Amino acid sequence: MKKIILFFLLVFTQKFCFSQNKFMDSLKTELQNAKHDTTRLLLYLALGDSCERKDNMLYAEPAVKLADKLLSKNIDKKQREKLLEQKSAAYNLIIVYYTETNNTDWNKVIEFIQERLAGYEKEGNKKRIGEALSDIANIYLYKNDTAAFHEYMNKSLAIYFEIKDTVFIVNGYRRLNIYYLSIGNFQQALRSIQSAIEVSKEMNYKKGEALSLAQLGDMYRDNGENVQALENYQNSLSILNETKDTNDLFNVLAAVGGFYYTLHNTDKALEYYNKLIAICNSKQDIDHNVGSVYKWIGLVYRDNNDFRNSLLYFEKSLAVFDSTKNQWQPKDVLDEMGIVYNRQGDFVKAIECHLKSLKIAEELNSENGIAWSHHLLAQDYFGQKNYKSAKDYSSRAITVLKKQIDIKQLSEAELLASQIDSASGNGTGAYEHYKQYVLLSNKLKGDEINKAAQKEKFQNESDKLKAEQEKKDAIAKAELQKQKLVRNGFIGGFAAMVLFAGIFFAQRNKIKKGKKLSDELLLNILPSEVAEELKVKGSAEAKQFESVTVMFTDFKGFTQISEKLSATELVAEIHTCFKAFDNIIAKHNIEKIKIIGDSYMCAGGLPVVNTTNATDVVNAAMEIQQFMQQHLQQRKNEGKEIFEIRIGINTGPVVAGIVGVKKFAYDIWGDTVNIASRLESSGETGKVNISGSTYELVKDKFNCTHRGKIQAKNKGEIDMYFVEGRI
Repeated sequence: MKKIILFFLLVFTQKFCFSQNKFMDSLKTELQNAKHDTTRLLLYLALGDSCERKDNMLYAEPAVKLADKLLSKNIDKKQREKLLEQKSAAYNLIIVYYTETNNTDWNKVIEFIQERLAGYEKEGNKKRIGEALSDIANIYLYKNDTAAFHEYMNKSLAIYFEIKDTVFIVNGYRRLNIYYLSIGNFQQALRSIQSAIEVSKEMNYKKGEALSLAQLGDMYRDNGENVQALENYQNSLSILNETKDTNDLFNVLAAVGGFYYTLHNTDKALEYYNKLIAICNSKQDIDHNVGSVYKWIGLVYRDNNDFRNSLLYFEKSLAVFDSTKNQWQPKDVLDEMGIVYNRQGDFVKAIECHLKSLKIAEELNSENGIAWSHHLLAQDYFGQKNYKSAKDYSSRAITVLKKQIDIKQLSEAELLASQIDSASGNGTGAYEHYKQYVLLSNKLKGDEINKAAQKEKFQNESDKLKAEQEKKDAIAKAELQKQKLVRNGFIGGFAAMVLFAGIFFAQRNKIKKGKKLSDELLLNILPSEVAEELKVKGSAEAKQFESVTVMFTDFKGFTQISEKLSATELVAEIHTCFKAFDNIIAKHNIEKIKIIGDSYMCAGGLPVVNTTNATDVVNAAMEIQQFMQQHLQQRKNEGKEIFEIRIGINTGPVVAGIVGVKKFAYDIWGDTVNIASRLESSGETGKVNISGSTYELVKDKFNCTHRGKIQAKNKGEIDMYFVEGRI
């Protein structure tokens, strides 16, 4: 008994009284001196928990043998249950060894879980049998053996239903949801998570209901249904705030913060991330949680070009991870810090960060981590114009990334390699890498199309499920109404008939009005020619246009100025400007493409081809600048914050078409678009900056000043001209 007490004393005081080595030495000494098998078993488990993962087998295997020895004795039920738990803990150490070290062997993992399962079956412990079956199912899910996963998961669920274990029933349905999503069966995925929610409600299992609602929110988020996603997240948070389960609350708040981050809603993202910090502080959190939150906040600031605050929070994150001896997270933070320094043009510090990141990846023997560090270093050296080092790191990155399945990363690496070769005069290499980049980009576009189709399928299944529920509700309501009619007699029935007739005709009129409104909305977001094609065919084909003039506008210092305005003032100001832009481009037969934050994008020469698009767009740009100068003076006179605008224009070939299957958007793609964007960012406020290709088409109509060849980010040197006025 004294030994057991001593053991627990050691366990709970280790981080306060001993270094890790001293703690391990103390446990080993206790093990040598232990006289009772029960004490030795506990010490083996403690050593297994405390040692490095690669040493797990040194303590896990003796623990299993010792548990078996003790189980063979004539002991009572309570002792047997305790020993089975300890044997299970030893098996978990073995599983960790085969999953979290270089000795990964899923078949070995399954073998050990099967051994554990056999022991539970012998004991007749149904709860443990269900757990083991569930664990085997999860392993098969990791291995992408969906058939085996389905088999074992259903076996597990059958046992949980038999013993009426609500927690495991709900968790089983949640795992089935993940499984069905992985094979694209959205109907079953929705049914699984709805079943989890229903069982949780029936059994008053608040935690299960909250986590299932959050999981449903994830589904809607991943499929672009933001309103439904947020609704389910908020319902989940409401329950968790009642239960005061801070761990689960943390995870759902993190999901909502990430949700707003992807929507570029900075204020909301920071609001939720700050809630996470409050939770961490209340728990005196010293593990990776608060470090992760600091990293997320750093990313928010970075994406808003607030590099000072971004670096501040990245430094905080690093400090936390260093104090917890976390191995992987510091690499991730160093990667992001290096990107900030790169964007600032401080390539020395960027290289310093990325070399540290590379060292960690090498220590962890992470091929993908090493490859990405090489890619980031290639970017840094390219920024320094050290093309030799850039080429070296770029080649290493591509060699490894070709083995991986991340097409996006490989496409980025191929594009960078093309730019490096082009800058260093290797035209052949630049062409070959660019060709690979185009092939990978096309594949990514194909993946996006598939994702869009999946989203449509998900929405259809969601609508079906909703319709089924509404049908059930309607039947129940009708039955109730029927009972009332019988009770109230003929008059009540007649009144109901009149009511239903009124609803019918009102609904018919509503449908007619709705159709008219939907037609109007379609024409408002798509060119009339494209909208008509979509209505007739149900789809619209992408088209190649050989000569289109693309214009980008952007407000200088928008982020800094916007912080000084209220939300109402900011929206009103942007609306005033963009409304004027809409009117100007409409006058010149130019198609509005989209608004990206404070950036306005439009194009002339499509969807109806014309030969005047370059002149049309430049004329529109001059009028926009004229409007902005007048508007700027007005706001100055009123003592208000002012927005100055840059405009960039380029002419060339593009591909145009509809993206998505819901909330249709007419968009354009191609290098012409990218160069137009670079011309905007390389321009000056109050000026219209055009490319050489546009200049050749408008030089007889406008006075232009040649700026020379200007360096544009990721595009090299481009001939640029300022439009000074009409001839």
